Amino acid sequence: MSARRALAAAAPVAVFVAVGEGTSDRVDDLCLRAEIERVASPRHASVLLVAGGVRERDVASLRRLHDQLPHPRATLCWASDIPAHFGTPRTLPPHAAPVLALRELYRQLLTGEHPSESDLLPDEPPAPWRGIGEYGQGGKGMMGGTPYGRPMPMTDDDLRDGLALDVYTLRLGPFMPTLPAGLVLTLTLQGDVIQHARMESPPLWPAPPSSPHAAHAAAVRQVEPLDESSILHKQGSSAAASESSKLGDSGATGSSAGQSGQDDNRYTPGIARTLAHREHQRAAQHLRGVARMLAVLELAPLAERCRRMACAIQHGDSVPIAPLRKALVRSGAFAAIPAGLGQLDPPMAQALGGAALRAAGDAVDERLHDRAYRELDFRVLTQRDGDVRARLHQWLDEAEQSMHLASRAGDLAPAAASHADERDVGHDPLPADDAVNMPAPNHDAFATLLCGLEWNEAMLVINSFDVAALRRMYRPPKDSPEEAGATHHGHAM
Repeated sequence: MSARRALAAAAPVAVFVAVGEGTSDRVDDLCLRAEIERVASPRHASVLLVAGGVRERDVASLRRLHDQLPHPRATLCWASDIPAHFGTPRTLPPHAAPVLALRELYRQLLTGEHPSESDLLPDEPPAPWRGIGEYGQGGKGMMGGTPYGRPMPMTDDDLRDGLALDVYTLRLGPFMPTLPAGLVLTLTLQGDVIQHARMESPPLWPAPPSSPHAAHAAAVRQVEPLDESSILHKQGSSAAASESSKLGDSGATGSSAGQSGQDDNRYTPGIARTLAHREHQRAAQHLRGVARMLAVLELAPLAERCRRMACAIQHGDSVPIAPLRKALVRSGAFAAIPAGLGQLDPPMAQALGGAALRAAGDAVDERLHDRAYRELDFRVLTQRDGDVRARLHQWLDEAEQSMHLASRAGDLAPAAASHADERDVGHDPLPADDAVNMPAPNHDAFATLLCGLEWNEAMLVINSFDVAALRRMYRPPKDSPEEAGATHHGHAM
């Protein structure tokens, strides 16, 4: 290998990630490694990483994505079967660490040991045009037609002031980095203002499809599954303890306190560990949501800080949330979000449930009915405005509360004769449990929220909801099944 190639091989691997089902959290953690550079466009990547199961309906998009990578290029399928008609990419089981495999594949690309992959699609225009039309320009007409096979915009009245501007319809997803994995949108734009929006495919669950929590989510169809791969190693946080008065040590209602005093069954150490683990997962998921919003606000260092905190929490570390909140205030993150953006009316908030409902002022949380949480004097935290800024505050508040609850899980007194098991701490730890019995939206909530917004505002609104809420907004076509389609699951994770 020449000195120039050796120097290039030592650089971080430019990777574009096509995130499938069950791997979004693991991909976020992977891209925190210094050896990996996650790029926002396939045009800047050397390696295409296909992580997790890919739905049948998304395979065509994945093949188009592959052909956009410049030569030399290669593909690594991690925890995923090779999609149909996708050549012979490298594969990696889900339990393997992909960093070394990515670096070795990149080195082999530079040395020529691994040949660059050929195009998967024929080199032809997306729509036939040669020789078609009066002047051979292809397609039909000009304004509103498809000259040279390319659709041209047509003027229409603007939503804001009625000016006739060009209207263009485009399709986004399912692998767009600024959208939740799997989300497919069709947007009609005038300039950067959205005139119409439709969710074509809902986002994918971030947890492994074979996990017990994902199985429960598939049954109820609106609960967000979490990654259970991490194991609790540490508990306790002096910072969390100092916030006890704020987070609910004395906020229990009289009925809850009375019921807690009447419970004779105590808790085994395993139950305390389970509760702490579940609250760690909840805090981590909320921080990942905050990171997505910060990325839209172009606060990349703070977004990375959130992802690192989420990774540490999911592995059992106790991480204080208060310094992060102060950093967000100093950065102007809250001030950059327009007041009232993405505000939910009461029926829509009720339909979405979860943190979105609590951010709109409703103190609804499944943990209120859980005996273990009542012993910890759990109380529901809420906001008032129900907009994007309120949902950001709600995620931070609930993450901080979850870290405090996890640190106090050891206060559940053990008893050797107890017959309780881990189910006593709740039927499921997931953030949107309280949405299970909520009615589905009776109108296109997604279009209602996005129409009339500018591009950056729409991205903030979308990323202010968790996967569970976005999936509840999905309205499948009447002639298609409700589920998002079959998925290639290479391995159980």
